[in-house]
Amino acid sequence: MRAGDRLLIFGSSGFVGGNLAYQAPQRGWQVIAADQDHPGLDHKVIPRTVDITIPGAVEQLVRETAPTAVVNCAALANIDIAEREPELAWRVNVAGAQTIAESCASHGIRHIYLSTDAVFDGKKGTYHEADTPNPVNHYGLTKAKGEGKVLDAHPQAAVVRLSLVLGYPVARGNSFLAALEDNLKAGKMVQAPSHEIRTPIDILTLCSCTLELIGINNSGLLHLGGMESIDRYTLTCMITKALGYPDNLVHIQSKTDVQAGRAPRHANGILDISKARQVLRTPLLNLEDTINQALQSRVTNPIGDNEYGKA
Repeated sequence: MRAGDRLLIFGSSGFVGGNLAYQAPQRGWQVIAADQDHPGLDHKVIPRTVDITIPGAVEQLVRETAPTAVVNCAALANIDIAEREPELAWRVNVAGAQTIAESCASHGIRHIYLSTDAVFDGKKGTYHEADTPNPVNHYGLTKAKGEGKVLDAHPQAAVVRLSLVLGYPVARGNSFLAALEDNLKAGKMVQAPSHEIRTPIDILTLCSCTLELIGINNSGLLHLGGMESIDRYTLTCMITKALGYPDNLVHIQSKTDVQAGRAPRHANGILDISKARQVLRTPLLNLEDTINQALQSRVTNPIGDNEYGKA
């Protein structure tokens, strides 16, 4: 990157976007943090309010800020809410993603779009970039459609599929680790499914990979994760121990214990990361190091009394 390069991040109030907005200035980026609101982001970013479902608003922001690169972390990522509010999920995850990609393409801006392994049905052994999406819930459907809209609008964009991101939010966001720790602190029993397998990556490694990907000539689909896949029950037990709590607080959630109103999930989220290992210099970690990095991702807000890492 060059001095003065500007990074526009959509969805900067969320878990991944907030961490990226916190990490990027430390790598020399001038960051424009865009979202519908801003709950106490660091003073090193330029906060901007925008609704990505309004095409004119996105184009105006891109014109005004003239970014070198744009990362779209914005999504309605809660699977159950997406199932209950399909039109909202479509506006954000499909139409909003298309709008951002079209604006980036028209200005020749490097673009990264974050997606998910939920585009797959989870019935296959290991998923490669060339495998055909077949989602089992509305969230996965909107992200699969969003991927297509992004690459149709901006063929040079990079679409990064993630399985499970571990770490703490900077301001707020949907963090599995933060929610787990809150429950353990409260002495609550935690249930986790042993039949759902994921390929976790820690938030610090994800931010490093994303910032590196901006600067290299790589487009299309890219699967990103750690070196090992694991079922969610075993992972939850490992994290519980690492946090200093007894793992007898964690119980296996069977397929018949699914809560009412919970959208279906794909069982197998094993991502093949061979392509990522070839194109990126950032090391992809084993499971133990992934968990350790995730636990080290909690940081303190240097401005005011807000504490980064609160769920």
